[in-house]
Amino acid sequence: MNAEPDINGSVGTIYDYQAYVQRRDVISESHAQSYDSADSYAAVFLILLWEYYDQYRDAGILDANKEKIDQLVDLLLSLQTGGYTETIQGSGIKYLMDNAEVYCGLQCAFRLYDTLWAEENRTQMIADAVSLFQYDFECIWWSGEYYYCVLNGNNQPYFGEEMDWEKLYEFAVPQLFPVIFAIETPEDEKSRQVYSRFCQQWNWTTMEYDDQTWSLIVYAAAIMEDYDSVDKFLETGIMNFVFMGMPKLENAFCIKISVPLPFSLRINHSSQQTQWGARHYKCLFLVLLSL
Repeated sequence: MNAEPDINGSVGTIYDYQAYVQRRDVISESHAQSYDSADSYAAVFLILLWEYYDQYRDAGILDANKEKIDQLVDLLLSLQTGGYTETIQGSGIKYLMDNAEVYCGLQCAFRLYDTLWAEENRTQMIADAVSLFQYDFECIWWSGEYYYCVLNGNNQPYFGEEMDWEKLYEFAVPQLFPVIFAIETPEDEKSRQVYSRFCQQWNWTTMEYDDQTWSLIVYAAAIMEDYDSVDKFLETGIMNFVFMGMPKLENAFCIKISVPLPFSLRINHSSQQTQWGARHYKCLFLVLLSL
């Protein structure tokens, strides 16, 4: 994490690193002073920090790195304009995927500060930022049929009215992020509408659609309680890449499928329980095969 101003003048950002790994040992690593997004990386970091504390109640490591956590929060607050965060300071570009992560990250940050540190001003600033996300989300991001994937600095659709369900990453997958990161609930009509449309377009249960595995889609199906499709994935789709070496990020989302939702993703999913019996163990077994 950049504790000093980065190439864009921001503190709290995380550069993209390239690492050479041999037999699970990092031999070397390097970066080109660049990153895809400042808001997404900081938000996911905050989500992980809260989930770690929520699971282990180990405040020591968080206290020891409090200044860095302050920098992560300050970065997100500085990127927020008109209620939502720019991907990079001054870019004027706001991604739906990033902002869904930021919403969850700020929720987690609020719980960290409210639980561990008596900082009323900072805690209130985080709460205010969360409220800004919630206030106009439907009016700004929802077209009536789908979510806008990118906004400009004035919160207007970056691509106009364009929506192409045939483009998986750019348009289709982002539609699932509001429910994954709990801006919307699984019961919400918008969540059901975009999930249904996504499933009409993409045969995701067999993973026959892209050169990426996108097990995050399966996680969205779990949240939506589409158990039949999750079971079909466990029967067929997961085998398409388990024995080819599942990327570690994909491992993470498959493991999430096999356990109850972590706290950060239960913000608006309090009634959601993923107690599916044997499918837990099958999913974990297949993930372990890929390690």
